[in-house]
Order: sequence, then C-alpha cells, then structure tokens
Amino acid sequence: MSQQQPRLDYACLDGQKIRLRPVAGEDAEPAFGLLHERREIFDWLIWEGPQRASDLLPMYENWAEHTPQGSNYQFALCEVGSDELCGAIGVRFAGHEFQGDVGYWLAVDRWSRGYSSEALGLITWLCFEALAAQLIHASVFLGNDSSVRVLQKCNFRLDPMGKSQIDKGNTQIETNFYGLPRTRWIEAGKQGQPQKSEVRLRTE
Repeated sequence: MSQQQPRLDYACLDGQKIRLRPVAGEDAEPAFGLLHERREIFDWLIWEGPQRASDLLPMYENWAEHTPQGSNYQFALCEVGSDELCGAIGVRFAGHEFQGDVGYWLAVDRWSRGYSSEALGLITWLCFEALAAQLIHASVFLGNDSSVRVLQKCNFRLDPMGKSQIDKGNTQIETNFYGLPRTRWIEAGKQGQPQKSEVRLRTE
C-alpha cells in the first residue's frame, strides 16, 4: 500500500475485564515483580526477561515508537476497576506497515481467566479499526498450546507456510505462525470491540 498507515497519539480501551492503556515508566517496578525469574512466562518467549526494573524503563517510558518504516506500540494490561497492572501487550508495524506483529505476557496468577483472549481481541480491534491494518499475526513456540487456544478463540489461524526456527540461548526452537486478515475479522463480526474507548491519531 502506498499511503502511510495512521499512527496513534493515544489509545485506551476497556473490555469487560481488561483495560489496555499505554505503558508508562511507573509500570516498570510492578511489571518487574510479575516477571522476574518466572520461567512459566519466559520459556515461551524469545525475550529472556529483565534482570532489574530499570531494564524495562527504555521501553516503558516510550510506549509509541514512530519510524519512517512504521510504528510500534506497547500497552499495559490492567484489570478494569482496580487498574492493577497484570501484563502487557505490544504490536509492531515497523518494517511492515499495515501488518502487525503482536506479542503479550500475562502475570501467572491471572492465567485461565479469559484476560489474554480479551486483550488480544481489543488490540486487534484497535489495529483494524483505527490503524487500517490488513493483517495481524503472531509467532508461537511449538508446544505453547494455551497461546494457540487464545489465538484460535480470536479467529487467528495457522499458516502452514509460516513455520520457522529461532535461536533461544543455545537451543533452536520451532515456531508456528498464526494470522488474522482484515477480511476474516470483518466476516466474524469485528470481534474485540471495546465497551469504552479513547483513541487519538497523530495529525502530522
């Protein structure tokens, strides 16, 4: 596509259980407490995790990264009502405008509550509805069945051509590629529409 993709100035979305808002520097300390040495999380991520809260600050103090090749965004996941931080979700368009690469983590004690699928639904809605995305995709380590179920619940499907291997430490990990094109999202009824939203786009 020749035109530039719309870019976010701000976004906050409320679902039934989860709020998506931009991450901020003050989120680094509580996020570190949820992440540090939690192998249950990092066994399924390329990222090995922070060694100290300050490791998170460069990303958390700059929730939106705008480049000539596209923008990347990082959102905090908070429980609606308490606004307590319980995870994060990001989507990256840099280098592939209109095609978002999504990834997330969720605090272990919040698993199996439907938070991940609601968060994924909210961010796909944001990408398609506000950012004119044509495709949202995610890479999943082979064996991460819980993440596969989350993706399938949100109408992502396995792309058999998207298998690859990555290096994680001294190990090669097989990954599978799941995608949700805009056309399927529309056909499925635009899943993920928030109960409340505030979205502002950059005007320059």
